[in-house]
Amino acid sequence: MVIPGLKAIYDQYIGKGSAYGITLDTSEQMSVFFEPSLVELMVADETTAAIGEDIPLWAIDPFVHVPAWDIPSFDIHVVHQDPDHATGTVVFRNKGKVEIVRFQLVQRSGAWRIADIIWDDGTSLRGLYAGCRPVDRGTGVPATPRGVRVVLLARDPPLLGDALGRDALRHEV
Repeated sequence: MVIPGLKAIYDQYIGKGSAYGITLDTSEQMSVFFEPSLVELMVADETTAAIGEDIPLWAIDPFVHVPAWDIPSFDIHVVHQDPDHATGTVVFRNKGKVEIVRFQLVQRSGAWRIADIIWDDGTSLRGLYAGCRPVDRGTGVPATPRGVRVVLLARDPPLLGDALGRDALRHEV
């Protein structure tokens, strides 16, 4: 059931500050919550950010979309589109302001995973990577998806491609 999974996430945010919440430091931790293609994008983004001594595109906690919080409670509502797809909505007050976070959920191998998170301002986690696509390391030209292994999210594809000699993702604005 989807609601226990979302409840387990938001139970970690009851209280004040960053001592609470979910840790997403490794691909294994991310894989508990997110579907594989989104994990791949998030890990690539973190890797690229670390190389450039920068912050990932999703630097703010994706479950609350704020850097600091004080959440006394939350409500969850889930609508199933079909047996393998659902939309979840979590409503909570953060420092007195009502926040709404929506989830696109998919069931894979009997487990529910997050395919996307849509925040109250209309932006989404997957949307951060909307302009990203595989790039052939030799030519710098977008490659076909078949056979391309995504390694990095390249903010400067020629520099990273040349320096690392690996395939990359290009973030086009």
